[in-house]
Amino acid sequence: MKLLLITYIIFLSVYISGQKNEFEKIYSRYSDVKCFSTAFKQTMKLNGSGETGIVKGKLIFKNDNKFRVELNRNTIVSNGVDYWNYDENLNRVVINAVEEGNSIFNVQNLLKDFSVNYNIKETVPGRQLLLTSQNSNFSKVVIIYSDNYRIDEMELTDTMNNVIKIDLYDTKFNVDFDNNLFEFSPPQGSQIVDLR
Repeated sequence: MKLLLITYIIFLSVYISGQKNEFEKIYSRYSDVKCFSTAFKQTMKLNGSGETGIVKGKLIFKNDNKFRVELNRNTIVSNGVDYWNYDENLNRVVINAVEEGNSIFNVQNLLKDFSVNYNIKETVPGRQLLLTSQNSNFSKVVIIYSDNYRIDEMELTDTMNNVIKIDLYDTKFNVDFDNNLFEFSPPQGSQIVDLR
């Protein structure tokens, strides 16, 4: 009986460590790169109801919290110190100081938060992970990934049961982006709201 119990404990610990290894491989895939770009489609559902909004865009990310998000009528840019949110319809730029971990666009920080604050379980071997937490912004996160540990889809459920589904495609790693891409000059005549 003791031998059976010891065998079960060893099997369970290997199984659990294998689950974490899949997440660690995804985390390494994104934390070890200097930059990447991806196109995305984000769908929101309030309280699990029908779709309430779809946003499509492109994310360009570079280490040190530099990113550029290009949406249909908005551009969000961070140089790692400040970030600008330009609304073309309103011809307005809102400028804020970057705070540690304050952006969902910083995929590296998001994955780091997942690794520290979430329980990780592999639900489809080599393809899907379920992350759960009771002390974070999202109570449940589902990550669907490809063979090379590239994230294809994330579904984030917050504590109020709102769901954000993000499909990622056309992801490219270690493309050399010029730092000027992570600076923003407000267009002539635009309203500037500086909240720094």
